[in-house]
Amino acid sequence: GKTYQDIPTWIQMSIANTAKVGKFSSDRTIREYATQIWDVHPLPHGR
Repeated sequence: GKTYQDIPTWIQMSIANTAKVGKFSSDRTIREYATQIWDVHPLPHGR
């Protein structure tokens, strides 16, 4: 397809795709690798 040539549709699809990737943050990925693969856990931090 050549959806990219239909600018309004392309913009709408781009925004929707960007909104859907919120679950896939690098922080979450690193945290999961640390706990599930390397079996290390974050240290508590004081406030």
